[in-house]
Amino acid sequence: MKKGKSLWLAGVAGLASISAARAADLPIAKSPPAAPPILALCASVQDFFLTSCPLTYGGVTVYGTVDIGAGYQTWGTPLNRDIISGVEELIQKNSNRSQYTLIPNGLSQSNLGVKVAEPLFGDFSFVGLAEFGFDPYTLSLANGPGSNHDNTNIPLAAQSSVGDSSRAGQWDNSQGFFGLSSKTYGALTWGRQNSLTLDGIAAYDPMGLSYAYSVLGYSGVTGGFGDTEDARSNTAAKYKVTLANGSSALRFAALAQTGAFEQGNGANAEYQAQIGADYYGFSFDAIYSFAKDAVSMGTYNGLPPAGVPLGAVKVTLSND
Repeated sequence: MKKGKSLWLAGVAGLASISAARAADLPIAKSPPAAPPILALCASVQDFFLTSCPLTYGGVTVYGTVDIGAGYQTWGTPLNRDIISGVEELIQKNSNRSQYTLIPNGLSQSNLGVKVAEPLFGDFSFVGLAEFGFDPYTLSLANGPGSNHDNTNIPLAAQSSVGDSSRAGQWDNSQGFFGLSSKTYGALTWGRQNSLTLDGIAAYDPMGLSYAYSVLGYSGVTGGFGDTEDARSNTAAKYKVTLANGSSALRFAALAQTGAFEQGNGANAEYQAQIGADYYGFSFDAIYSFAKDAVSMGTYNGLPPAGVPLGAVKVTLSND
């Protein structure tokens, strides 16, 4: 078992605003934006397809993304309905053929979700979100561990695309949380949530965590600070607050996992702390992370060792 601790650092000038739309839950201080246009509610089928009207009623908004595509790979593996990206976007040890193939989720994960923002008192609001990612061609829920089960005991030359992930076929495989939010005191939420490192690279990656064009987006290792299954925690309390003053700001965040493997988590314990700052267009964040018994899943590329049943997957535990 390997042991270690990770410290994630990032500094960038002028990139925060590029990816702010992909990281709305990671506040970035900037010049006061222009007032957003007032969008009328969708009143007809024509409005739904031809305008930007939101599907919102009483503080509840339904949203979604469908990302489809096709392409040619010089070294690839066949499409797999379970892997989050459909195909392997980086060369792996089973990449062994040239192929024309469907390529779902190249720019972003296809998803469907519901978010809630309901004012309570003062500047406090009840907030919640439930979202799942899926394969737009088969409508299968994103399930990285499932792709390992699909390919275990199969020789490399015959495998389809495979890759571990924190998305494991749950109805909320993206996120599913609720809590309180205040512009003054910050936001406290509980449930299935992104790690602070996943939020961090979403804010800094100029490729917006694209599976096809960003190593950070496809691999998941940075988001999970060593193991991709820790990029999301199933039962976590998370607190974020930003103290802004004009063109500068300080931000603080913390995450503590409240359950272990029994609650579907990718580690027996997970803790994170973050401090960040914005100063006249320059952004900096430092995130400390620790996970106990973090899970990394793989396949047996042929018959398993003696005593291991057929269909079993290979699992490595580490303290990161």
